[in-house]
Amino acid sequence: MDSMTLVVATTLFLLAACSKDSAAPPAPSSAIKGYPQAELRIARRGQQVAVFRVDIAETDERRALGLMNVKTLRQGSGVVFLFPSETNVPFHMKDTLVPLDIAFWGSDGRIIDILQMTPCTAAPCQTYQSSAAFVGALEVNKGDLVDEGVVTGDVISLRRLDRQGS
Repeated sequence: MDSMTLVVATTLFLLAACSKDSAAPPAPSSAIKGYPQAELRIARRGQQVAVFRVDIAETDERRALGLMNVKTLRQGSGVVFLFPSETNVPFHMKDTLVPLDIAFWGSDGRIIDILQMTPCTAAPCQTYQSSAAFVGALEVNKGDLVDEGVVTGDVISLRRLDRQGS
């Protein structure tokens, strides 16, 4: 292989390695040890818009802790807050160190609201609330939802990985 072919092959390999593969979910966030994992997909008119690998907070205790004291959140990952029925509880950023986006979705899976949240280390902290009742909320790094082109009305689906041995 001549040097020019080697340069081209290496460049193509690096571009492929750095490109976004929408078929595979990101690696686990590992933000919250021991939480169940899921793949969260966001679609618009049947076309995939984004995929996140998420930790699931589905108990009162886990929802209350959220991402408190987590210093970094891996790109393409986040936390999903699942509720047993529709709610409109506010979220806060007390002791949350990472700026976040939050997307609230209803029982039909459609995103109701997308907000950006700012870290807060001392009370009182601002609260963030959906404009309507929701059954789930996704928290990811600030800007991730905009970067992926996610908008209100997009549809969220969740596939648990912990029940499949993943």
